[in-house]
Amino acid sequence: MKPRNKKAARVETEAARNQTSEASLPQQSSHVKGNGNGHLSDALARAKLLELLAKVGSKSVTFNRAYAELGAGIPGAILITQCVFWSQCKSNSSRKGYFYKTLEDWTDETALSRYQIESARRFFVE
Repeated sequence: MKPRNKKAARVETEAARNQTSEASLPQQSSHVKGNGNGHLSDALARAKLLELLAKVGSKSVTFNRAYAELGAGIPGAILITQCVFWSQCKSNSSRKGYFYKTLEDWTDETALSRYQIESARRFFVE
């Protein structure tokens, strides 16, 4: 079947290319190799991105930009935003704003490293 115009031909060509690329992707790859130039092919990069998005799900961390402008940077802004959230959380209402989190809790919740958390804490304490 012949395409009606150039745009239709381009769309059909791209669709065929995508189907070929997706069919050749490894089904369960925990490691994606480059092509020798340090670049991933578009199909592999897309597959890796989709894999990452599936792992992330709804876990996201937001922060208030005003906190970052205080001088603690983004890690400090993330930490203080979470502190404000947990101190105002309705499940902590009986504790009057107090809450407790271990270093492991903070790293799981924010994806910050131990060094980033400790540096941010020092900034706000001093």
